[in-house]
Amino acid sequence: MSYEAHLQKIKEAKNDNKLVFFIGSGMSKDVGLPDWGELINEFKKDLNSKEDEKEDNLKIAQLYFLEFGEHEYIKKIKSFFPSEKIIAKKKHKLLIKIPQHIITTNWDAVIEKAIDDEMALYDIARNDAELINTASNRKLIKMHGDIELGNIVFKEDDYLEYSQKFPLIENYVKSVLSMNTVVFFGYSYNDINLKYITKWIQSNSKVRPPAYMIVFKEDKIQEKYFKNHGISILNISDKYKFKDKNLQIEAFLNDILI
Repeated sequence: MSYEAHLQKIKEAKNDNKLVFFIGSGMSKDVGLPDWGELINEFKKDLNSKEDEKEDNLKIAQLYFLEFGEHEYIKKIKSFFPSEKIIAKKKHKLLIKIPQHIITTNWDAVIEKAIDDEMALYDIARNDAELINTASNRKLIKMHGDIELGNIVFKEDDYLEYSQKFPLIENYVKSVLSMNTVVFFGYSYNDINLKYITKWIQSNSKVRPPAYMIVFKEDKIQEKYFKNHGISILNISDKYKFKDKNLQIEAFLNDILI
């Protein structure tokens, strides 16, 4: 199926109010926040870690938590994600104009900043209690918690205990995956969050709407892997004349809105 045909499927899902965006850390770049590598390197420096640079980030976060305790762990992370420095970009403001739910594994407030800037109507759920109280058809689901609440999913134990800490959100997200066309934005091929979500997709019925992952470079082996897990890869880097990724994202979102 051609890129244009896939884009048409996404637009049809939007028109039917059956389009959901999954947002990863790549959508929080260039908004005034540091990248994950800086945070992990700070953890490793404080731990005086001699481990290989490629060590599992979840393990590094777990080691920091065990060494310094919950208070210092959350304090360190909050110092890296100051909400007052966040600047929502045009891509975020376009995203929230598309009538759909947004689910994110990010715990920063970038999307909320765009919602505030545009005075958009969204219910925001950062935990199970807030999800119960949502009434709007347009929701922002922060499935990995929120930096201000301190209920973030980051270290090993958080992933292992996710079903116990976020049971309602987990079931809600799984139902969304089974009934809606899903577009993943801001995830790399090796993102641990994406790996968990693809397992949820694979465990659902094969008779479900399509799922797409937006990327900026071709990788046939990875494409084959994700296709086997029910996710089609859409490389938008050669579909628009812009070299800048943010402009490519804006063009893609504008195409959906048309």
